[in-house]
Amino acid sequence: MGEYSSHTGDSGLGEGIRLRTRIERLRGGVALERIEGLPEGERRGATIVLLHGAFSGAWIWAERVMPLLARAGRRVLAFSLRGHGASEGRAKLAEARLDDYRDDLAAILESLPQPAVIVAHDLGALVAQRLVGRVAMRGLCLVSPPPPEGMTLARGEAGLVAIRELMPEPPGSGGVAKPELFPGDLQRAFFPPGLPRERAARYLATMGPESRQAVADMREPGPIHSAFIYRVPTLVVEGAEDGPGGRGGGMRNAFYHGGQYRRLDGAGRFPMLEPSAEEFAETLLCWLRARNI
Repeated sequence: MGEYSSHTGDSGLGEGIRLRTRIERLRGGVALERIEGLPEGERRGATIVLLHGAFSGAWIWAERVMPLLARAGRRVLAFSLRGHGASEGRAKLAEARLDDYRDDLAAILESLPQPAVIVAHDLGALVAQRLVGRVAMRGLCLVSPPPPEGMTLARGEAGLVAIRELMPEPPGSGGVAKPELFPGDLQRAFFPPGLPRERAARYLATMGPESRQAVADMREPGPIHSAFIYRVPTLVVEGAEDGPGGRGGGMRNAFYHGGQYRRLDGAGRFPMLEPSAEEFAETLLCWLRARNI
């Protein structure tokens, strides 16, 4: 299953939990960073594939949510899109389009022995929606998603472009930027007021650039099929405090896909990194259990 580099390592996070990182090349494409969480006990339900959004990588899931899901008996897999995290393609990131990101996700899903549940955040939620009806899915969870019709009429598009211009290059592996290096508007756009400033700065320091072309493609992403038509159960989650950068796409997504909508009090755009991480993970697990997925 693909070609593996020598970049392999294990890191234990909690009793009975192990996250394994590797770089994998599929279908002759770019080599993608994968982080897998495997419970040591009995496995339950379908594999959960976690997809990040703009400026980030698989790491946003690994810190808090992956261990929570794995402790519940779930096999979880997070990966970084081309040009993000430790994946190849950083030098050509400016040329990356939503079609390229869609192909990365499709390659990961097709490498699995059984259809998976896709949990996709922000820009990644739009990427995942473009595969509805094209790739088999057991379920779909959209987190802080743009509206399915794209960003042309949404209030957050200009904010996303502005964030892209404000986002500095990360200081390098092992470096942690000081809070004062990040404008207050940038921290408020990403995280709710309740998140400590030092922690917000640490997360921002780990983030990286985003493709200008992919951001432009978000305006009109092309036709997206309703998950309801293909009988793909859908959950939409967004934070009540997703303020200056919020786009209000959550309820429109739930309506369009015939899915369930959940708004997390106190959460911002990144509920998987915030104090809401445990509530988010339990919301997802309860939704999956209720549908025997």
